[in-house]
Amino acid sequence: MNRQGWVLALLLTLATASAPTSAEERPLVVGSKNFTEGRLLGELLAQRLEAEGFTVERRLGLGGTLICYQALTSGEIDLYVEYTGTLREAILPPGQAPGVAGLRAPLGALGLELLPPLGFNNTYALALAGPQARALEVTRISQLASHPSLRAAFSHEFLDRRDGWRALKARYGLPQSAVGIDNALAYQSLETGQLDLTDANSTDGELLRFDLRVLEDDLAFFPEYQAVPLVRRDFPAAARAALAPLGGRLTEDTMRRLNAAVAVQGAPFAAVAADYLIGEGLGPAPEAGAEASAKGGWLSPRGARIALRTREHLQLTGLALFGACLLGIPLAVLVHRRRRLARAVLYLAGLAQTIPSLALLALMIPLLGIGAAPAIVALLIYAVLPILRNTLTALLGVDPTLRRVSLAMGLTPWQQLRYLVLPLALPTILAGVRTATVISLGAATLAAFVGAGGLGEPIVTGISLNNTALILEGALPAAALALLASPVLAYCQEDRFEGIAYTACAFDPTTADMRLFHRDGAGAVYGQFVSLRRALEEQGLQLVAAMNGAMYHPDLDVVGYYVENAEEIAPLVTRAGPGNFGLLPNGVFCLSEGRAAVIETRRFAQARPACTHAMQSGPLLVENGALHPRFLPGSDSRFIRNGVGVRADGTVVWAITSTPVNFHRFARLMRDALGTPDALYVDGKVSRLYAPQLGRADFGFPVGPILGV
Repeated sequence: MNRQGWVLALLLTLATASAPTSAEERPLVVGSKNFTEGRLLGELLAQRLEAEGFTVERRLGLGGTLICYQALTSGEIDLYVEYTGTLREAILPPGQAPGVAGLRAPLGALGLELLPPLGFNNTYALALAGPQARALEVTRISQLASHPSLRAAFSHEFLDRRDGWRALKARYGLPQSAVGIDNALAYQSLETGQLDLTDANSTDGELLRFDLRVLEDDLAFFPEYQAVPLVRRDFPAAARAALAPLGGRLTEDTMRRLNAAVAVQGAPFAAVAADYLIGEGLGPAPEAGAEASAKGGWLSPRGARIALRTREHLQLTGLALFGACLLGIPLAVLVHRRRRLARAVLYLAGLAQTIPSLALLALMIPLLGIGAAPAIVALLIYAVLPILRNTLTALLGVDPTLRRVSLAMGLTPWQQLRYLVLPLALPTILAGVRTATVISLGAATLAAFVGAGGLGEPIVTGISLNNTALILEGALPAAALALLASPVLAYCQEDRFEGIAYTACAFDPTTADMRLFHRDGAGAVYGQFVSLRRALEEQGLQLVAAMNGAMYHPDLDVVGYYVENAEEIAPLVTRAGPGNFGLLPNGVFCLSEGRAAVIETRRFAQARPACTHAMQSGPLLVENGALHPRFLPGSDSRFIRNGVGVRADGTVVWAITSTPVNFHRFARLMRDALGTPDALYVDGKVSRLYAPQLGRADFGFPVGPILGV
């Protein structure tokens, strides 16, 4: 089988891995939305089915209405609890008859059925912070019209529903504007006084916890929201019978109490559901079916959960990256000689990244179902752009002279690719893979919304429960994984390029605290890395890496434009002059709020971007992928040299050679080996590096400015 065949087989396997062959061979799959009551009702249904001998698989905490509904209609789950108002206003076409009976016919036409309602009406409501409600004497929604300064934020689904904020605002003539927020975060914001008004559900457990006033819907705007299990027509009759005793049993007060047990008292979903079923004589559910503590041997239950979720997270990310490499690198090789086609492919890859991640996951459910398959494909789509872009940049940057020489030597196109082009491109390709890894590790937390697990599972659950410890259980390991894969911790590496030994350090300016350092608080020049390190340690900071920065005069004052901590120390020099600095075009390295750029001096003078740190130097090694026009391949002016460049993805790269090199080869190293389409020469004879990870702390005569992280 060829490579394309293996890729197709892999994707088909992922897409069908969880698809059983018949109803008899698979468990019943219970889903739920990603809020407290939805999860609790899903667990209650699951335990009730298990109590009657059914094998149940839980897919709790999926995304919102759209994801759950599509998962049901595509056969990925067998039931979940929906609300009649949501069915009428968000799923079915407008104009449905009121009540449960009015929904049965339109749902039947879609192959869906409603089981008996559970008994409570969880209608929408508006909740006003208690202090504000009392101070303003507001008890009804209509009274909000007299208080336009109230700060409002609503759940994202409520903002866009037909029975949500926009229609409510028009019906009542309300003047407030609103933004989207998660419900659990909204309750916190109300408590801390950062917010005045939000949407609530009448059975929310948080209503018993926070000082809130639920406002009377005096124009009867909100429809009825009866909680009702939604199933497909082929749902087994025996399972229907098992769930029938729950019909009409749950009251608003009971549901509010159960929700509060989870959201306020911190009880596990499984324990609350089991206690209720036992109390009603409908349980208990078998222990194997309930949420049980993870068994991890020597690990604590929490440690075992984190280990399990981390493994799932790495599996999702690893498969997505593997697929992105298999797609992106060969595709770049195929199109890089055709510039228009390459631009079109890059455009399409970039366009795919503009699709919101949750929307992309929802769109894939009808094709791939829920679980790992849609999550992996979505992550692949987001990961392929940096890999594709870096591979194209590297391939297009290979020196045409080398290609002509290899052709004259009789190398076939395949041999050129294997022995010349790909080895030269490899560092830049790997940089793209590293960037894709960081992106994927962060984005993989969203996999929880389609039941794929991973570290997003405790984050989503923690948000819905307002449980900081649970949020951190997912967030901290996810952040640690991203940091381990990021350029900040992969900062300095030694390598060779066409026989040139060099050291390169790569940093993500969004996470690396990169600055220029010249003088201390007393006005003395640091001069040496050790002096800067000690000064930072006195401030409780650590010097991770450093190299000599801008050029300087014999008295160690800077040459050319220099900015430190947003203060301009020396003016911009735009004229040509003697030495390397004046060899135009030269340029400016500019750092500003998580971004970095190398900009040609005269363009910089026109644009005048705001830089928190900046240094001018020269000459420009590479500008927009082109080498400096004055560089000669055969020049015998060879020195140890160092420079700084910025990749297309924003990564800042420092480089310093270990052997003397001329400008032409050093510029090619920056462009072809390190993948920086814009790079600036820093200095030559005084070049030195501080990289304790490599055992380097170069020492010599004092230098002027130091570029450090």
